[in-house]
Amino acid sequence: MNIRHQLLALAVVFAVPTSPLSSQTPEGASSGEIERLTYDVRWSFINLGTVTITQTTGTIDGKCHSIARMAVLSNPSIPFLDLDFVHETAFQSADLQIDRETITTKSRPRTFYVHDAVNGSILMVDSLDGRECRRNTVSSPPPCYDVNTLLLYARRTARGNARVSLPTVIDYGVNPTEIIMTGECERIDVPAFEGTVRSRHFTGIAHWVGSSFAGMSGRFEGWVSDDDAAVPLRASVKILLGSIVLELASYERAGWNTAALSGHSPSIVDNQGDQR
Repeated sequence: MNIRHQLLALAVVFAVPTSPLSSQTPEGASSGEIERLTYDVRWSFINLGTVTITQTTGTIDGKCHSIARMAVLSNPSIPFLDLDFVHETAFQSADLQIDRETITTKSRPRTFYVHDAVNGSILMVDSLDGRECRRNTVSSPPPCYDVNTLLLYARRTARGNARVSLPTVIDYGVNPTEIIMTGECERIDVPAFEGTVRSRHFTGIAHWVGSSFAGMSGRFEGWVSDDDAAVPLRASVKILLGSIVLELASYERAGWNTAALSGHSPSIVDNQGDQR
């Protein structure tokens, strides 16, 4: 399994990349854009590239949607790594109901998923150079999640204490992903901020393995900001050749009071386990 596939795998897992769960655009945002988050992707000490996650609002077939878009670009200084990957999900913000997904890469067929909540099915189509090369329909009563809305769910529930199993679209099937919320609060540091910030930690278990996930399965972890925005700050997953980490490097989100995250609160534990 080469590094190119590993970067693709983590990007899909996190893609979520990704977006706030508010159904309203924050004051000051333009063109319907709610937030833009950029992450550094690391494998050990190697910088593999960046993941940029945006959320916008838009109209599709006459219906208002939230649109989560995750774009992955590999590090141009790594000559054997050339990755340009986009995963876009259109969903209803109130209940995270997916209507459609599009996954596009340079070297693989374009995948298009259409979720039919009324009939409880998902149409899956692959096309290459504009020609359909694979089609399948699977039964999946709503709600059903993809990797984007899994993270959205985690953001929405990060302050709670629960363990849930969520049906997840993976390649051409639907398999469960467990999300475990403990309400645990930690101080962590990420490149986007000076010093540590408060975060909520969650874990998960992927009960699936897919070829596009570079052997990713089992336990993963995530940290989101300890505020109403619940912005993803860090993620770590295990794939075939080890762990890969994403960390928030920069952000554009109108009205986000990041200064409040630097303050101290009772019973917060930092990453080394020291009481703060």
